[in-house]
Amino acid sequence: MDEKKICMVCKKALATVKVTRLVKGQVRETWMCARCALKRSHYHTMTPQAIISALIKKEGQQAARLNEDDERQCPTCGLPLRSYRETLFLGCSDCYAAFEEAVVHDLRRYHGSVQHCGRTPENDAATVEPRLAIRDLQRRLEIAVRREDFELAARLRDEIKRLKAQIQETESSSAKKEQ
Repeated sequence: MDEKKICMVCKKALATVKVTRLVKGQVRETWMCARCALKRSHYHTMTPQAIISALIKKEGQQAARLNEDDERQCPTCGLPLRSYRETLFLGCSDCYAAFEEAVVHDLRRYHGSVQHCGRTPENDAATVEPRLAIRDLQRRLEIAVRREDFELAARLRDEIKRLKAQIQETESSSAKKEQ
């Protein structure tokens, strides 16, 4: 914070908390003192220790769920899920169906998507399929909104609009060529 701000709620104390909300597509910022923030936002009621213990508990639950699934095997090649978890290699094409949940989870975790986009030469970047890009941007937009990163969400929203306009322009120009 470059300059000192006064709480927008009580108008007395020094504002130390910025709350950013997206309301009907508009980003709204509210600067509050710690006391007003505690009264108005449920996010500020958790102590750092409570947040850390909640994260540890969630991680433990995920690990327990993965250990329960370790006994599964591919019906075709017999590869156990435990082996896939250790090596990230599958035994046959049927392993994809047998371990679909684990494979999809890992693809999203490592690559951010389950859709392979491939590489494009630098001078041919305009040929990237815009519909795939839109789908990826929409997924990233949902994540940004959940994380309350509204600046990133606004940039992603604008990029989605630009790509949709580009698709519409391309489709209308190709329709004119056909006539």
